[in-house]
Amino acid sequence: MAGPYLTATMTDPVGYTSPFSAPTYGAKKKHEFQLGNVASTNLISSQALQAMMNNRIGSMLLLLRKQVPTQEELDGVPGVASQWLNRVSDMNMKWQRVSLNAIEWENTFDQNYALYDPFSLPEITHYQNDGIKLLAENGVKVTLSIVHWDEKLHTSRPPDYSKEEDIRSYLDYSSFLVQNLKDKVEYWEILNEAVHYVELQDYLELIRRTVPVIRKADPDAKIVVGGSTILLYPEYKGYLFGVLESDVMPLVDGIVLHPMYGPSPQYDTTREYYYEYPKLIRQIKSVAESNGFEGEYFADEMSWRTEHNRHFAEVWEYSEIQAAKYYGRGIVMNQGMDLWTGIGEEDIEPIQQMVRNLGRILSGATPIDIMTEIEVDFDGPVSYCAFKYANGDKILAVWTDSAAKDDDPAYPSTIKLPELSTANVTGVDPFYGVEQKLVFHVNGQDTIIENVLIKDYPIFIRLTEPKEGLNYIETLGDGFHRVGE
Repeated sequence: MAGPYLTATMTDPVGYTSPFSAPTYGAKKKHEFQLGNVASTNLISSQALQAMMNNRIGSMLLLLRKQVPTQEELDGVPGVASQWLNRVSDMNMKWQRVSLNAIEWENTFDQNYALYDPFSLPEITHYQNDGIKLLAENGVKVTLSIVHWDEKLHTSRPPDYSKEEDIRSYLDYSSFLVQNLKDKVEYWEILNEAVHYVELQDYLELIRRTVPVIRKADPDAKIVVGGSTILLYPEYKGYLFGVLESDVMPLVDGIVLHPMYGPSPQYDTTREYYYEYPKLIRQIKSVAESNGFEGEYFADEMSWRTEHNRHFAEVWEYSEIQAAKYYGRGIVMNQGMDLWTGIGEEDIEPIQQMVRNLGRILSGATPIDIMTEIEVDFDGPVSYCAFKYANGDKILAVWTDSAAKDDDPAYPSTIKLPELSTANVTGVDPFYGVEQKLVFHVNGQDTIIENVLIKDYPIFIRLTEPKEGLNYIETLGDGFHRVGE
């Protein structure tokens, strides 16, 4: 056989032959975690969605009611709803934010869907109900964003929540949804991005009046608010802080942010925001909690755009590889600061690959803070955060935090974990979906791992079987750090 091509085929017992894959050529790329490490690499193990623990990763599903539904949809055939579950399962997501209506009023003019709710007879279709039911039955936590476009009131204008008629319509609709879906939905969000069409004081009053309605229908309901969007812009940030500084904070259980629409060190207009982001999150938490908030935080709708999914309001564009790396950073950074993480709906394979593997790695992971020392010959910032699993294993995520590149050279480093000895160390790569046993040594009670290759997306170092009886410093919660800025 001559030439650079290799074709693999398979022949079945009957004699039919088909190709295994398209022809390939060139040198095999060798993935490295650690210089000089000759141990074999293995694929990250996978689990069925039902068996996975909560990884706090999700996306947005619009379960819209069609104007002309198919007979299958009218009959509630499981295959319709299972399409949503299959997508969630394929991406290893354990949380979904859903809406039964378009989440933005401008989109209600799409004639392919029946986007206005009948004023006197709101409804939940069979396939909407089945979709949410399947998610809940498979262990996916659901947030339902309550947005309501009343056909009597809102065909020519968005809701005006300074008007009693609009408020009453929203309260009635909220009560209807909670009463009918409370056994499937855990979190209820009051409006989506209210900043675009609701005055701050009207939004706060709507929250005050909606909370008791939801709690009457379901005393165990968790209520989420936020109302803002791109926090890069002062007017949107100001709206959010108006909510955080208000008297509604003790009334609710979650704060949702839409904080990361393409920020990176790559663009002058987003660089400062990107590097100041951890400080902003800590400020948000401090203000909310000083005003009586005791709940959870959600960083939702994160996206880094490519040429395939451009958006007029998100002008920062990246290659597919760069975008995937920023998704990895965004998810890990936010989870390291104890935020749930929701992404935009992305059909780009490198992004799906990153999110899918992070879903496995972060299954059941709780953010912690452990002492970490990193020595690396890199002229730029390095970020890291840590997590703990229920069985006691620890996992450290680390990455170089300058502009992401398509071909990252990686930088050898020495990572020292003071007062934390272990029996096994494994490197885990969420981009390639592989892992490898790492060479390390224990000096006293310190674990030292040399020649680890740090890349421009999070790689993970998992420590198993810690020494019994060892008392090391661990703080639950915010464990994100950036050094060398």
